[in-house]
Amino acid sequence: MRAILARRHLSVEQRRQVVADALRDQPERSNADHAAALGVDDHTVADVRDELEATSEIPTLDRRVGRDGKSRPAFMVEQALRDRIRKALLAGPERSNRAVAATVDCDDKTVAAVRDELVVYGEIPQLGPQLGGRPATKTKPAPTILARNPAETGRAQAALQTLDDDGGGGEDHPRSVGRRLPGGLDG
Repeated sequence: MRAILARRHLSVEQRRQVVADALRDQPERSNADHAAALGVDDHTVADVRDELEATSEIPTLDRRVGRDGKSRPAFMVEQALRDRIRKALLAGPERSNRAVAATVDCDDKTVAAVRDELVVYGEIPQLGPQLGGRPATKTKPAPTILARNPAETGRAQAALQTLDDDGGGGEDHPRSVGRRLPGGLDG
């Protein structure tokens, strides 16, 4: 389709009409997917989509399908849906995203997005993952020390912990001078 449009010299209004026809045929496809197929800018597709949704010529969808075939949440969720989700979350902030999604009849990722906004604005508290929220921060596991002999790995970890507890710093630190790790590993 793109090659055909590139050969034809269409006016701006004619291109917008081609985009509108494509959106009427497949409203579930993403703006970027339509834009790539038609050889127009994705902002043009978004503008035409907004016009068609405003006049109810195409449905307003919560999710769109990308070029890779995966379904993703639309950039802007319909305001009425957002209001229903917000009301459900304010009534029971401890409910899981999946439970709220089943009540409101939408996707749990859409509920998660609205929940995140409400947490940011302080309307509901941050919940732990066991109650449907996400962890506030992700922690990294402690680095593992590999010794020459696998049996010495635990002793090397303990020795480093001792150095940290004693305040032993880098090579220049007076407490680290002359210290050696068990098994002949230098610190």
